[in-house]
Amino acid sequence: MFKITQQKGFHMTFANGNCISVQFGPGNYVDESVRYGEWEDTKTICEKGSSVAEIAVWDNVRDWFRLSEWDTVRGWVTPDDVVGVMFLVKNFTDERLQDELCQYFGFTISEGENDEDE
Repeated sequence: MFKITQQKGFHMTFANGNCISVQFGPGNYVDESVRYGEWEDTKTICEKGSSVAEIAVWDNVRDWFRLSEWDTVRGWVTPDDVVGVMFLVKNFTDERLQDELCQYFGFTISEGENDEDE
């Protein structure tokens, strides 16, 4: 399933229930000319584009995956890396997906750090 989000990106949900969010508008971790643009001009700004995007990944019950040592969103992601993460999101689930994301982005999560409540 595809969804357009706030005229500045999209969500893509795969058959396994995992979803990736790709955002590239005002307020996202993207090119400065886009990130600090006016909300009222979102459509115009996004049509000009950004060389990078902000991504997030969650499963079918909206448990978010870590994309860095400290966050569940990752900014300044290149188009090549967006596609690389899409491959992982489509093909892996649960702990295996988290392990693959850690390996892809080169970070580790210490024991007990994967809980969102902490």
